[in-house]
Amino acid sequence: TVCAACGPPEGGRNPVTARLTRMFHLFQIPTLSEESMTHIFGDILSGFLAEKNFQKEVKDLARNMILGSVDLFQKIKQELRPRPVTPHYTYNLRDLAKVCQGLMQVAPRGCKTAAIATRLWIHENMRCFYDRLAYDEDRKLFTEDLMMDIIKQRFPGNHSHEEIFEKEPLIWGDFFRPAAAGDRIYEESGGIKVVARKFDEYLHEYNVVATSITSDTVRSSSMNLVFFTDHCKHLARIVR
Repeated sequence: TVCAACGPPEGGRNPVTARLTRMFHLFQIPTLSEESMTHIFGDILSGFLAEKNFQKEVKDLARNMILGSVDLFQKIKQELRPRPVTPHYTYNLRDLAKVCQGLMQVAPRGCKTAAIATRLWIHENMRCFYDRLAYDEDRKLFTEDLMMDIIKQRFPGNHSHEEIFEKEPLIWGDFFRPAAAGDRIYEESGGIKVVARKFDEYLHEYNVVATSITSDTVRSSSMNLVFFTDHCKHLARIVR
């Protein structure tokens, strides 16, 4: 018995010939409709926000966050399709689930207002979709056309591309508070300087531990690193 699975013929994948498929019983699993995706992930996120007792303005934004993510998911599948040079431009429900999972990492004290929740939503979609893009023109299309249209449509307030994407980078994580306190909160960094300073602290702690002194020798595997902006952004993505 042979079981096989395949995706649509695009992005370097060739069509399967009828000469081969005639030897199999074929089953096709239809994709979920937008209404089904909104209902499923909307109930999950709304239930999480209600259970953790978030502020009302944050809970009221749950449906728009899911609607925005579903809109973005559908648009990016149409606008940024896989090509021979970008075969990894493939998206499925797992990506939408990762966005929802990222939104559910936050605690009430780390997300007290609708404005903070909006920035959290932007960050999670950037991590799940934007970080996969390989070319500047694709990144520009994502932020200027796809993201900004959805943000202006779904989220309250005045939003500009310069404010969101061109100034301080959006960085969220759970490593900004002392680990010894056991108080890991997924929260916004407060700026790239805060992130660099925190990585410097972690580096200093590592260098202290990495240096061992015996009776006659000093052995050290310490590192001397400079945490510049791109370095900090990349490390924050890895930690997430």
